[in-house]
Amino acid sequence: MDGSSQPLKLPYYPDKPADINGKINIGAGKTPLEGYYNIDYNPTTSVVHKGDAMNLPNVKTGSQAKINIDNPYRYDPLNPEILRILSKDGEIKLLGNLKANKYFRNAIKSDNLEKLNLKIISRRKTSSNNYKLSDGKKMNGKILDEVILRRE
Repeated sequence: MDGSSQPLKLPYYPDKPADINGKINIGAGKTPLEGYYNIDYNPTTSVVHKGDAMNLPNVKTGSQAKINIDNPYRYDPLNPEILRILSKDGEIKLLGNLKANKYFRNAIKSDNLEKLNLKIISRRKTSSNNYKLSDGKKMNGKILDEVILRRE
């Protein structure tokens, strides 16, 4: 031991959405993201808050610089409420399987993005090995599509 002990850094999970330059993880399930305000329609951990991707009244308009949505299910991940909270020049990261997830696939159609003033700034395939299902179980052996959109 060298005598220069550093304080232990604890994970940070905000308990309310930020009013400016916020980060929100929609559909967090049992896999919250550190540094993000995590919501899910059925929260199962103390750092995930009850929330509905179609109705976000406690999130200020234009306040979120980063929105994360993994594998959207039964809702449009680019619905008016999500777009309302996205800041100018804000980014939405969508992750899903283009073949299997129609909500994800329909959202990133180019004519849809143009109407919404969104532009794809990054698109890549990624292994599912670093991701978990909403129930917290590891997702293995699949290739996922990651798309990052920016508001123009």
